[in-house]
Amino acid sequence: MEAHKSAVLEISSRIKDYHSRNEPFRIYHGSTNSTRKAAYERKRMVDTSGLAHVLRVDREKRTVLVEPNVPMDALIKETLKYGLIPPVVMEFPGITVGGGFAGSECP
Repeated sequence: MEAHKSAVLEISSRIKDYHSRNEPFRIYHGSTNSTRKAAYERKRMVDTSGLAHVLRVDREKRTVLVEPNVPMDALIKETLKYGLIPPVVMEFPGITVGGGFAGSECP
């Protein structure tokens, strides 16, 4: 959990820096399933690709704490070790937990 906290502190520090300079930036999470071409400047990116770990599985509460770049297939592989599986599993195995959440529609 310390590695997670350290990574989040580094990312938040970079974002605060861009914000303090009122400078636009993009989040780079390591991959995309989009077929659109995207123009970007590497120097204006905050890299969150390392946030790809299952942090904790609580079998009793039936909850999982994950970082946003954990692919669904990795989440399933880990939860099955505890006899658990999410109630909804997105079809595309490479979609990340964060991508699935961001792509969902809330009322």
